[in-house]
Amino acid sequence: MSARLEGESATCRGQSHVVGVALLCCVAVVSMAAVTGSVGGVVGETAANADATRVADALDGAVGPTVGTGHATRRVPFAAGRLHTAARDVRVLDANGTVARYRTNAVTFDAANRGVTSVAGTTVVRTRGWARVTGPVRATAVPDALVLDLVVVEGDVDVSGRGGGATLRTDTTVTRETLAGGTYRLAVETRHPEAFARRYGRDGVPGAVVGERDFDGDGIESVVVAYPPAARAYVVVRTVEVAV
Repeated sequence: MSARLEGESATCRGQSHVVGVALLCCVAVVSMAAVTGSVGGVVGETAANADATRVADALDGAVGPTVGTGHATRRVPFAAGRLHTAARDVRVLDANGTVARYRTNAVTFDAANRGVTSVAGTTVVRTRGWARVTGPVRATAVPDALVLDLVVVEGDVDVSGRGGGATLRTDTTVTRETLAGGTYRLAVETRHPEAFARRYGRDGVPGAVVGERDFDGDGIESVVVAYPPAARAYVVVRTVEVAV
C-alpha cells in the first residue's frame, strides 16, 4: 500500500511539473505578444509623428510666409495619408468692419488621428484631439507701422496613398496693399482656434487673440487677432498657385 501511494505521489509531482512548465510557457507567450503589440504601437506612433513633422516642414517651405517668388517644386513626404486643399477665408478688419477679404485654400495633411494644416502662412499640427500652432501669421507691429504677411493659396490638391508622398508645384507672386493708419484685426478661418489662443498668448508673438466668430455661417470659426494701433498699415500678400 505504501509503495503504491509513493508511486501515485511521484506521478502527481511529475504531472504538476509538466502543468507548471506549460503554464509558464503560456505566460511567456502572452507576455511576448503584449510586448510585441506594445513595440508595434510605439513604432507606429513614432512613424506617424515623424510623418507629421516632415509634412509640416515641407508645407512651410512650399506655402509658408518665406516662400520665394516664381516657380518651384517641393516634395511632401509621408508614409500614408491624404494631402488636400479646403476653402478658407482670411479677413482684415478695422473698427468699422471688414477692410479686405481673401479667399484662400488651406493645405491639409490627414493621417489617422494626426495631421498638419497650413493656412494664411500659419502651420497647425494636430494629434489625438490636441493642436498647436508652430508658426503664427507673420507680422511686424510697431507704433510707426503694422505689416501683415499673408499667404493666399490658389489651386486644388488631393493626393492619397502610401509611401510615395506628393510633389507640389508652385508659382508665387507677391503684392503689397497699403491701408490707412489705425487699429486692425486679422480673422483666419480655422478648425483649431484654441491652438491660436495658446500660441498668441506667448511673449514675442505680435498680436493677441480677442475672440472667435463665424463670419459667413459655414460652421467654421475665424480666430480674431488684434494688433496695436499703427500710423501706417500694409498687407503683403503672397499668392501661391499649387498643383501636383
